[in-house]
Amino acid sequence: MLQRVMGRAGSGKTGYMLFQLKNIYKKGGRCLYIVPEQMTLSAEKKLSEYLGDGYNMTVEVLNFERLPNRIAREYGDLAVNYIDDGTRDILMSLTLDSLNDKLEEYRSISGNGDFVKSILSVINRLKAGGISPEILSRITLSETIKSNDRLYSKLKDIAVIYENYQERLTDELRDTCDTLSALTKVLERHSFFSDYNVFIDGYYTFTEQEYAIIEKIVKQSVSITISFTCDGSDNPIFEDNLISANRIKRMAGGISEDIYTGECKRHKSPSLIHIEKNLWETETVPLSGTDDNVKIIEAGSNFEEAEAIASEIVRLTREKGLRYRDISLVFGALADYEGVIDVVLERNNIPYYMLSKDELSTKPLFSFIFACLEAVTTDFSLQSIKKYIKSGFTPLTVVESDILLRYAEMWDIRGKRWYDGSEW
Repeated sequence: MLQRVMGRAGSGKTGYMLFQLKNIYKKGGRCLYIVPEQMTLSAEKKLSEYLGDGYNMTVEVLNFERLPNRIAREYGDLAVNYIDDGTRDILMSLTLDSLNDKLEEYRSISGNGDFVKSILSVINRLKAGGISPEILSRITLSETIKSNDRLYSKLKDIAVIYENYQERLTDELRDTCDTLSALTKVLERHSFFSDYNVFIDGYYTFTEQEYAIIEKIVKQSVSITISFTCDGSDNPIFEDNLISANRIKRMAGGISEDIYTGECKRHKSPSLIHIEKNLWETETVPLSGTDDNVKIIEAGSNFEEAEAIASEIVRLTREKGLRYRDISLVFGALADYEGVIDVVLERNNIPYYMLSKDELSTKPLFSFIFACLEAVTTDFSLQSIKKYIKSGFTPLTVVESDILLRYAEMWDIRGKRWYDGSEW
């Protein structure tokens, strides 16, 4: 049975789902609570407070990234090794090197490190969209694509690269982007969800790979309850959510129980409630009256903005009695503030935890190791030598490194010319 819980942000969708989950838990039912990765910890904390100790004997908190590992522990397949980003870069470099003579549009840049990152990003999106090398090849051969020479040439190259890259992967060595596709095949042989009541919360939309898993859940589970941020209207800001809701309803044969949670219950402040209702509306009515819950500060730079934030945090803790753990900072692009906000917070003795991921391959030591491996596997390509020198683990000074790189780029030094002892 499919149950769709619909409502605007803060209207109580999660509260309703936890209430339903608790009822099933009390009756001895098994539950899976699937949330986005960044919500996993808070979801586990909520369940612990709501259900008490021992809940994890019959209730599990997962996300789509951890789900394949959970099912592998049930049916085997844990011995599979998944390649990391550094290995993917090297594997793609080898792929491009072997295909250089076969490429048309991308031949001149196939040895460029930035292109390796770009083409891997494209392949990641193709996989998330459920597009295999075979499907992409068929699309490329369509008359619509062939009528555009440039587009045809690009897609043809991408299809060849994609297919060759996949052929280099094995059953024992997989790309992490293939885990959900592999899981779908496992679920065709096993009914993992047959004893579970599944709750999916906190997602705005899903990838094609996730839709394939949800379809298996709909068919196998005792029940499935999914929350959607929409209010049942045709408001365009909820369009993607409604498309997801209707697509999943079709998976259940067009049958679902729909629960509408009504108006926003999260905020008691009139100004916050007014903003939630009208932020994306084309016609709004000004709020009568005001309060201190919304403050807009205009700053001349990121540094000034960080200073204003720190000043406000200090005021809230000293004058309002708030604790640091009660305050969250949300950024549209955290990378733009790294090295700024952390410095300002530390200078004001404000403790903080920054939720950001660091790529291991960007660390100097690992960058040096990967550059060495790439140099060996690509016959000392100029790009790999540049990474090696820039890693900072060579005996060269900064000035010497800069001079050497400029000279190498000017004269296109590559291959055995780096180590055969002949003069440049």
